[in-house]
Amino acid sequence: MCIRHVGYWFMGSKLRICVRNVNQGREISKEFILSQENRLRCIQKLKNMKPVRLSKQEPIRKAAVLVPLCVVNDEISLLYTLRSSDMKNYRGQVSFPGGLQDTSDSTLEDTAVRETFEELGIQKTDIDVWGHGSFVGTRQQDMAVMPFIGFLGEVCIQTLKLNEKEVETVFCVPLRHFTIPANCRYTQFRNGYVLPTFIGAEHRIWGMTALITHFVLNSLMPEGAYSLKLHYIKPIKLSKTEN
Repeated sequence: MCIRHVGYWFMGSKLRICVRNVNQGREISKEFILSQENRLRCIQKLKNMKPVRLSKQEPIRKAAVLVPLCVVNDEISLLYTLRSSDMKNYRGQVSFPGGLQDTSDSTLEDTAVRETFEELGIQKTDIDVWGHGSFVGTRQQDMAVMPFIGFLGEVCIQTLKLNEKEVETVFCVPLRHFTIPANCRYTQFRNGYVLPTFIGAEHRIWGMTALITHFVLNSLMPEGAYSLKLHYIKPIKLSKTEN
């Protein structure tokens, strides 16, 4: 089933209108996503991911996040957290569970798993870590984040033991949601970065969390199911007579 999607944008003083057909969304099979073949393909694609937004120097501070893949109401989904408004950094933002590497962590995978337990109360034995992508740089030039993807099985978010000092709430987004083009957009910033933005869920997903989501979806989803492309539009330079 399709609907008509109307988009509006301005170029100079002119209003342009774009009308296109948009899929309502396609079912994503749990059997396909969780198959050994797709798992291996996903891991390989994540490993081939190029580091993003990194400075030339080695990051002094390293962090890790877990991208939790789970089954909710019989749908394969991604789990997100909304950071507490009491947090010093990134308060009120959508994120994946994670944080800075601690001296007690032997690896960054240990960091992602430990932080998931501390934030959500999910035990290490309940997390099947598939693999990881490459580092993603942050606004702080000395820090980089490594994303890990892990399967949690069936999850009831009401029974999770949230660390209320860090996590305000948890929500899940079915993979089917990301097959609807109207839910998948991007923002171009003045510094030249183009970042994805996902709307239509319980909370808007943006920033680094959206970028990591974009990489994971490109690795995880069946061919053609996820279609967002990030396009850089070169700014128009006006002549002096037009200024």
